Amino acid sequence: MSPVSQHGFRRSFTLVAGAMALALSLFGLTQCRMTKTVTGLSGRESGGSFANDRSACERECQEAYKSCRDQEQERHQVGTRNCGSLSGDERLQCAKSENVRHLEATQTCLEIKEACKAACRYSEGSGVVGR
Repeated sequence: MSPVSQHGFRRSFTLVAGAMALALSLFGLTQCRMTKTVTGLSGRESGGSFANDRSACERECQEAYKSCRDQEQERHQVGTRNCGSLSGDERLQCAKSENVRHLEATQTCLEIKEACKAACRYSEGSGVVGR
């Protein structure tokens, strides 16, 4: 492998690793739920509703998705520019690899958003059994 293609491979690998780290951290952060009070009860016991909490949660998921998507788009533009500095077949292979990486990272952002929204709808322990 020539030094140029090794450098391009390292750069691509670094970008993929960074995208995956971002995706995993966003996924991990979406698994936590904030509580409204010290007891963790949010008023549903007195006839309240989790609908507002859920829609707020889903809005946060959407914002996290937009951030992930925007960061990935910036990474893709940088990767595409870096491929432009190569010549011939190396440029074509780099561009192809960058496009595949970009599609995979974009799909990961979508999957994280869907998992986040599913977590918003999860209501185990909501205190409504037997009512």
